[in-house]
This record gives sequence, structure tokens and C-alpha cells, in this order.
Amino acid sequence: MVRLVPVLDFGGVETEIAVQAALHDRAHFDLRVCTFWKAGRVAETIRGEGIPVDVLDADPSVRNAKAPWALARYLRRTRPDILHASVPEADFHASLVGKLAGAARVIVDEAGMPARPASRRLVFAALHRRVDAHLAVSDALRDYLAESEFVPRRRIRVIHSCGGREFFAHPKDDYAVTRPRFRVVSVGRLVEVKNKGVLVEAMGHLVKQGANVELVLLGDGPLRSSLEARVAELGIGDRVQIAGFVPDLVSALRAADAYALPSHSEGCSLSLIEAMAMALPVIASRVPGNEEVLAGLDPTWLVPPKDAAGWAAAIARLAGFSDGSRAVLGRSARDAASARFSPEAYVAALESMYARVYANVDPG
Repeated sequence: MVRLVPVLDFGGVETEIAVQAALHDRAHFDLRVCTFWKAGRVAETIRGEGIPVDVLDADPSVRNAKAPWALARYLRRTRPDILHASVPEADFHASLVGKLAGAARVIVDEAGMPARPASRRLVFAALHRRVDAHLAVSDALRDYLAESEFVPRRRIRVIHSCGGREFFAHPKDDYAVTRPRFRVVSVGRLVEVKNKGVLVEAMGHLVKQGANVELVLLGDGPLRSSLEARVAELGIGDRVQIAGFVPDLVSALRAADAYALPSHSEGCSLSLIEAMAMALPVIASRVPGNEEVLAGLDPTWLVPPKDAAGWAAAIARLAGFSDGSRAVLGRSARDAASARFSPEAYVAALESMYARVYANVDPG
């Protein structure tokens, strides 16, 4: 079988493919990974597990007519029983040529709520009727795909995202605040949907209130300069650090006192799951995907995504908790992540889905 992605450098999907490479049932699945281009850091991790990584050397853009031809040539050579594509560009090309080029079964998946114009939704809807299954990372995403993206509901399988193994292996075990300030960390791309600006605004409120807190944003993106400008405008440059990408995310999370995820929408947030696996107290936006991940935990830590004052109040409330109270929250989050979002559970569910799709068994 072949896992197909547009690029293989870093990110949530790449993390899950690395987990699959390490834990999959080698007696039943002969796994290969294929990327259109940019076989970077994660590719080396996968190769280290003895799994071949093939590179098509083609721009994966849907506008690039050479990309589906490159994929078709590859599939005619490998003829996989299952082609599992992830991320919209790979989904598009796999849907277009997968079966025509020799893949026995084609699966495509979405990790987040796609925001496509109506014309593009219709194109993807037509292509998705050419595949055997559509993987959604949450019930919320399944409903969105069926209702807004016109994906046949009977073809949608739900498998939640998983965290990287390293996050489960190194949980936080000391909840005393050892730095001068209570530290809130948020991980993710600096783009509109991730809504990092509301955390900056919340910090403005907290500084005015005299709260002894700081914010660290880990990630980069097109909104970095505007976020930096807003930090300067609010005069809170000593309280907000926009650190970009960091190589050792486990250590960065262990140094945090809380984790915040303010996204406008999420399918099944990998960064939230990994913070939970690290036993960090978490605050998340009240959107369907996050509500699903935090099901069974205290719902008062869900905040409307646009409510900067609400975010400030939640952070101040958590900063005022005792070490022991924060430990209870963090360990409850870890227990939930271990029960529902572990690497082992993810790979087992994936392989069960593969068997059912290959056997042409409807989900149930």
C-alpha cells in the first residue's frame, strides 16, 4: 500500500505517517510512502524505520498538469492494493488518476475543515465519487464533509488524529511555576484560521490587569509581521514571544504551564492532543472539533474563539490555581489523550479501515 502526500517535511499528517511507519503490522501491510516533492526531516524518520520513501519531483499544485501524470506513472509501476492520499492536493490527484492508473482501492482524507469556494467544492465532490472511502478525523468533520462538501456519508470513515509517540513518552510532572511568569504556549501556523491574534489581545487585557503571565507562540506564517506589530502597539513585547518553529517541541511544552488553542475551526487538532498527552492543562476555542477532543473534560475551559476578554479570564483563572489543581487538570487531559488518541489506537483503527475498504465492506 502507498501513503501519498504533497510534501513530507513537518506537520500533523507527516507525524501520523511516521507513527504508522513505526507501528504498522508488517506481516500484513507492505507500506511505501510517496511525496510529490520536498522529502525533508520526516522522510528521514520514516526511512529510518525501513519504509521506502519515493519522491515524484513534481509540484503538487492542482493547476500543475504534470503532477497527475507523474502520479499515474508511479502507480502503474507500483500498482498498490490501497492508495491512501492526505492533504487536498494529494487527494485531488489521487481521486483523478488513482484507479485509472492501477490502484485497487483509493482513500482520501481531510485533517481540517476545508474552506473552498463553491466552484471548487463541486469539483472535489465529483472527484470524491471516484474513490472508495473518505477519511475524516472527527465526527464534526464527517458532518461538515457530508453537508458542505457533498461527500457521500456512507463513504466517510472517522478515525481521530493521534499524537506523536514522543509526547506520550515525556509527560509534564512538575506543576510549580519556576519562572518569573506563568507561561502559556500555543503551537500552530500564523494564519487566520488559527486565530493567534485573540491571544495577543488577551495578553493586552492581562497586562492591564497586572497579571503575571507571558505568551509564547510557536510557529510561523504570513500573519507573523502583523502579530508582531500588534504586540508592539499594545506595548507587551516583554510578555509575548513569537518564536517561530522550534526543533524540540517536547521540551518547549514541558516548560509551559498551560496550552491554548484559539482556532476558529478545527477537525481534530494534533497540537491539542499532543499538549494533552504531555499532561498540560489546556484551554481551547469552543468549536465542534475541539469540543469533541475535550469530551468528558471540564467544558468551562472552552472559550468562544473571538472573545479576547474571555480568553484573558480563562488564562487568569488557570494562573491562579494551585500547583495541585493544575496537576489534576493536566493529568485528566493526559488520561483522555491516552484513552482516545494514542499512536497505537490510531494505527489499529487505520489498519482495520484498510481491511474493510479493501474487502468492500461498508462502515458500521
